[in-house]
Amino acid sequence: VVNNYEWQMKFSPNGLKLYYYTEIFDFDLHNGVVYNPITIPINGYGSSFSSNSRYLYISSSGNLIVQFDISYSNSTDISNSMIVLYNGISNDEYWGMQLAGNSRIYIAANDSSYLTSIDYPDNYGLASQFNPYS
Repeated sequence: VVNNYEWQMKFSPNGLKLYYYTEIFDFDLHNGVVYNPITIPINGYGSSFSSNSRYLYISSSGNLIVQFDISYSNSTDISNSMIVLYNGISNDEYWGMQLAGNSRIYIAANDSSYLTSIDYPDNYGLASQFNPYS
């Protein structure tokens, strides 16, 4: 718990990366050691990796969805790779994210019976196709 909020912690599908709050870590599958923290310039409650483990998606402040290319090995390059997929109105409130078996990322929206999706999360930038209330 950071700042009285509970943030999502996510492992990449290949198991080699871990995201929590504002940091991406390398993860050793053999001994469970977390190392090499890389700080990114945004915190977010919702997070998910693409199925190819190359991209990290974060929902921040409820109305901002961003993508980072984590194939880079340093904080500057990863931070500079940030693409804004959605920057909407303050009452959108997109929060939890989950990669599904169909390789789409589904996003819970506050006060909605609909899910939002990122239909092609293995694609770079807008080609990932953020789809509100899909």
